Amino acid sequence: LKQMLRDKGRDPEAFGFGAFCTILAHEDRAVIDRALDNPLIRWLSAIVGRVNPAEWQKEGITTATPEGWTYFMKFAPYDTSPEFVQEVVAKTTRAMAEKSYLHGSPAEVANQLGAYVDAGLNWVCLVDYTAMVLEPADAASSLTRMIEICAQLKNRS
Repeated sequence: LKQMLRDKGRDPEAFGFGAFCTILAHEDRAVIDRALDNPLIRWLSAIVGRVNPAEWQKEGITTATPEGWTYFMKFAPYDTSPEFVQEVVAKTTRAMAEKSYLHGSPAEVANQLGAYVDAGLNWVCLVDYTAMVLEPADAASSLTRMIEICAQLKNRS
């Protein structure tokens, strides 16, 4: 992005760079493994793991949604049948789920994001989907994990 700005005669240092980052964060690897196999996480991987599900093809992965289907053009939550959701989830592989999220302990996620911060990312919005599939008592600690990740990133910049 910085090179593209330079190519357009713009000063890249005059710009900020941000990212919404979907994560699965937890200290216990078994919790992450269960989340990656959870049907809700698989559904989200299929429909928003790539903005355009056809992008999976570039990674050698068959998309789980019909050809030409994108969430921003075709997904109507109240009109989407349970059968469609079940069909898509059944086609969504573990590899798709793993590639849809940064995942691991807070330190591991911070380390994964660190390369982007080092490259100039200066605004991060974490979205921890783990909280949606944890027991309520553990889900509340998702915020603590996100704060820990942000603190590690702030110390890095």
